[in-house]
Amino acid sequence: MRATMTARPRSLLWLVAVCTVWLALAAPSAQAARRGVHQRAAAPLAAAPLPHLNYYGGHVLSQVQIYSINWGPNVDATVRVNIGGFYSALTDSPMFDWLTEYNTTIRAQNGGPGTNQIIGRGTYAGAITITPSHTGTLLHDTDIQAEIVAQINAHVLPAPTADTLYMLHFPHGVQIVLADGSRSCANGGFCAYHNTIARSPQNIFYGVVPDEGTGSGCDFGCGSDPLMFNNLTSVASHEVIEAVTDAEVGLGPAIGVGPPLAWYDATNGEIGDICNGQQGVLAGYTIQLEWSNQQGRCQLIPPGTPVPTRTRTLTPTVTLTPTPTHTIVPGAPTWTPTATPLPSNTATATPTPGAVIGCTDFAPGNPCSPGGGPLRTDCNIEWEVVPVPPLSAKGIPRNRLTCQEGDPSCDFDGNLTNHSCTFRVALCLNNNDIRLTACAPL
Repeated sequence: MRATMTARPRSLLWLVAVCTVWLALAAPSAQAARRGVHQRAAAPLAAAPLPHLNYYGGHVLSQVQIYSINWGPNVDATVRVNIGGFYSALTDSPMFDWLTEYNTTIRAQNGGPGTNQIIGRGTYAGAITITPSHTGTLLHDTDIQAEIVAQINAHVLPAPTADTLYMLHFPHGVQIVLADGSRSCANGGFCAYHNTIARSPQNIFYGVVPDEGTGSGCDFGCGSDPLMFNNLTSVASHEVIEAVTDAEVGLGPAIGVGPPLAWYDATNGEIGDICNGQQGVLAGYTIQLEWSNQQGRCQLIPPGTPVPTRTRTLTPTVTLTPTPTHTIVPGAPTWTPTATPLPSNTATATPTPGAVIGCTDFAPGNPCSPGGGPLRTDCNIEWEVVPVPPLSAKGIPRNRLTCQEGDPSCDFDGNLTNHSCTFRVALCLNNNDIRLTACAPL
């Protein structure tokens, strides 16, 4: 359902799946859990019966294939650069291994047949930036649906399959309104949601993740982590796992439960709603816990599941030299450096292909890490690393990035046994970085 901010109890179940915001004054009633919507987290109530997801006969996503869709060019740079690594890590993580308990090789609650699907690991198919016809700062879900269909018809978005999930990300300042009037990042509203478009020959599955940066409204109530990106990945994971286990939520009955809902709890909602706001870390990313019927708890992975623990840390002090054929323009270098050889078993820096570096923007849109030296010289050498390292309290990327060997989001050598990680690094010299007021270009 929606990742939602706390709302007053409502009398209808809305057919959208939403994630939850955290500044909750009261928990919504069973009927207030609007389908597919991630609402703001609610305050705990007295002990209630143990949740249980029942199968109602609908489809799941067997091997989800995620496309990250940027709603125009102004989606936050941290999100644009890093979200692909997150979706890659999530869909190829041990979390998907235990979701087999939600296979649909069983009879539905009404006695009808299941869809005979097995849930397995998925893939990240890539990022696409669309040029939407709807450019206003107030969007309705119907606008988003119409835009998705138009972009598919124009062959900008690939045609959907039974496993395609379009995850849409939006620029700062865009507010989204659902059919019940609830709004993104507003009191009583939501943080994210997933929904369904009825279309022949293939229904369309999509998730909506509004901007959650400073001043968005979702920066207060959509997560407990001090970093915006971590809360955004938590909210996005809520919607992804719900879409996988209840793909056709947007087509379900207006009142009550039944087909084509898949796995659903009539009291508590979808798999993510039960565990709303409970965060953990998996594969280096903040992810929301999800409900396991078999374990009777919220979890990332079952107890005793082995997870890789090896990490590699990049501190951007690697020596880089420009190739002789490139010209360095102070304040706006566009050359790509090459990395000098390093000893084995160390992090290796490789150039970012085709990087055009501009380290002169305000945070949090600036992906560059200052050099780490004295404040008066910090802008003379800056680093652009893919993926962007975690942000400091001031919203500036730190000069350290930790990577697990074989993690496709940050280890680009494709070798799982060479005991090293290869990062993508570009060097930016002699900047007029307006974030670093104590520093001036040479």
